[in-house]
Amino acid sequence: MPEPIRSNLEGWVFGCDICQDVCPWSRFSKETAEERFEPREGVVEPRLREMVEMSQEEFSTRFRKSAIKRAKLAGLKRNALAVMKDSRDRRDRRDRRDRRDRREGGTRRQGD
Repeated sequence: MPEPIRSNLEGWVFGCDICQDVCPWSRFSKETAEERFEPREGVVEPRLREMVEMSQEEFSTRFRKSAIKRAKLAGLKRNALAVMKDSRDRRDRRDRRDRRDRREGGTRRQGD
């Protein structure tokens, strides 16, 4: 995945929540107690490593009747790997900056 795309994923592996946030029809939605709309176990916030190591069988079972299946297993793995790489890259840049600051005797405010 090209770096400009990868660096803009901002931790997202699949974008249904973003779609819900920006869809103009969502303003008409109402809270519901309907169980079919409750998040299913194993679907909300799965670990990146789990997604990367997931088999086709597990993917098909875990995301049965889920919009995530549209990404297909290969797409989900690609996105999970991209988020993992971007996280490592950010951490590496932060660590290099912190080492440089310590060498130079400077301090940096958190968030700078």
